[in-house]
Amino acid sequence: MENLNRRLASTVVMILLIWLALLNWPLGPLLAFILVGVVITVGLWELYNIVERKGIAVWRICGITSGWLLALAGYSRIEGWGGPPLEFAAILFLFFSAFTVQLRRGYRDSILTLMGTFFGVLYVAAPLSAVFWIYSLDGGRWLIFFLFVVTCLNDIGAYFIGSRFGRRPLSPRLSPKKTLEGAIGGLLIGVAGSFLLGFFMQRLSPYNHFYWAPGDAALYFQALILAVLLSIVGQVGDLSESMLKRDVRIKDSGGSLSGHGGVLDMADSLLFTIPFTFFYAKSILGL
Repeated sequence: MENLNRRLASTVVMILLIWLALLNWPLGPLLAFILVGVVITVGLWELYNIVERKGIAVWRICGITSGWLLALAGYSRIEGWGGPPLEFAAILFLFFSAFTVQLRRGYRDSILTLMGTFFGVLYVAAPLSAVFWIYSLDGGRWLIFFLFVVTCLNDIGAYFIGSRFGRRPLSPRLSPKKTLEGAIGGLLIGVAGSFLLGFFMQRLSPYNHFYWAPGDAALYFQALILAVLLSIVGQVGDLSESMLKRDVRIKDSGGSLSGHGGVLDMADSLLFTIPFTFFYAKSILGL
């Protein structure tokens, strides 16, 4: 119960920070850039710790700097800066810096080191920086808030229902404590919570974006489908990180967040739900 309370407190603080970053005020985009950059930095540090526990060296500075460049690329998209895409600059920097450092160190274990470094950027930095792609869409800020609410409530619901009523393991080999009952409970709470939020948004705000557009049944149906899909995709992201931790026999990726473990433990579902939401928004919602 105490761990659940700490998890709830951490989640509430995170959602409040996200809300401040999404508000329509001059410092909103800058706050979003800083938040994403910090999460990328800590998340990459924790992932590289996991990789090094397998005896594989990584070039942390190369990966983390590339992550900040990807976040800067997203920030520039929001601010409407011109010039060449910074995502390309981030990829170039990652390749040139990592290979240059490796060339100075020699060929021994070079494939493992380079792949470990690149994997961190692909797994952590690229998905998190994709939040800016959603931000730049029409009504994208509220779509971001929707995906964060669904993902966080799904995580809280799965933990609460699973710890209370869980009996059947969801994936015994990857995470023995995660249960089928918890997964179903997380899905139901994530969907129900998102629609409760939509109910209040319709009455307390002037916004007319996505699922809280008053009287638009079609948008509610789209929101229902997306909420269910996000809950499923989030579970896949959670199990994926559990697989990595299981490989090196650790319980948490770190200890920086009370109730969650590490930043990577908190963001594992978001690494999957953020890019999925952008794909859904472009291909299905037509934003």
